[in-house]
Parts: sequence; structure tokens; C-alpha cells
Amino acid sequence: MKKNIDLLNVLYQNAEMGIVGIDDVIYKIKHPKLLKELQHEKKQYQKILKQVVKRLKKEHGKSKPINMFAKISSGLYSEMKLMKEDNDKLIIKMMIEGSYKSIGILTSKNLEYDQSAGDIQSLLKDFIKILSKNIELLKKIAQIV
Repeated sequence: MKKNIDLLNVLYQNAEMGIVGIDDVIYKIKHPKLLKELQHEKKQYQKILKQVVKRLKKEHGKSKPINMFAKISSGLYSEMKLMKEDNDKLIIKMMIEGSYKSIGILTSKNLEYDQSAGDIQSLLKDFIKILSKNIELLKKIAQIV
């Protein structure tokens, strides 16, 4: 039970961090195709959050949002990067880096918590697939911006 809750919170925090990252840069996007993609990704992360919260209730657990320091750090990092070079390709690069980081975290946790309930494992694997697909779409958009 505790392992399930811990793994669900890893999923929650990674989805939340994806939303925070998008919110940090979305106002700087110039290309409509990139804007549309990041709005779609944000909806995917929100859907994952809802699924995780629903599953946490079954486990009698509570979500542990990312801490305020992480949110502030993300915003400051984005601002600093975009001060030097404010363009869509840099935003794409930052989004891809964040997605790869989440894939690494989720893959590692999948190995660590391989005894978790099947539906949680499925949610984790689906999240990794979503992140991988988002990376590929962002790479294609990078070729046209």
C-alpha cells in the first residue's frame, strides 16, 4: 500500500512539474503550432493528475504536490534561459530536456516499485509513452519553427 502511494506521488509530481514548466514558458511562444502542442501536453498532464488522485483515493493516500521551492526554481530557470535567447527552439529544447528527465525518474521508479498494483504500473508506462511521443512531436515542430 505505501509503495503504491509513493509511486502514485512520483507520477503526480512529474505531471505537476510538466504543467509548471509549460506555464513558465507558454506566454513566450511565438509559433502557433508549438503553442497548440504545449496546450495539448498540459491537458495530458492534467488528465494524469486526475487519474492519480482518483487512484490515491482507492489507496487512502493523499497527493504530495511539488514544493514551492521547486516551482519557483523552475520559473527562475526558465526566465534566466529565456533572457539570453528568447525563441521557440530554446523552449522546445527545454521541454524536451524536462520530458527526458521525467522519463528517467519514472523508469527508475518503475524498477524500484515493480511490485506495485497493475493499474499503477499501467499508468506509469502510459505516462512514459506520452512523454516519449511528446518528445517526438516537439522534434518535428523544431524543424519548422
